[in-house]
Amino acid sequence: MEEKKNNGGFFRAMYATRIKIRRGDMPILNLSVLFSIIALITAPWLVISGLLVALIMGYRVSIDNSGKGFESSFEEVVENSKKNVQKVFNKDEE
Repeated sequence: MEEKKNNGGFFRAMYATRIKIRRGDMPILNLSVLFSIIALITAPWLVISGLLVALIMGYRVSIDNSGKGFESSFEEVVENSKKNVQKVFNKDEE
């Protein structure tokens, strides 16, 4: 049981930690570190080239550890996503 809490805490922290790209005061991109790592593993050429282009064009990249707006537990996020997907497939079957 203790191990499950640690894993949930790790994924929650990865989900709440955000990579933000801004130009001035306008937010351009706000992604979780978890999604960013998955994107880097599956399409590294796209992530690296996009980051280089953003830096060349003068965008600011920052990492936000506060996770404002993402305080809910990672398990709740997964459960809500599961319910949303089930609703979509149930509508298709009707």
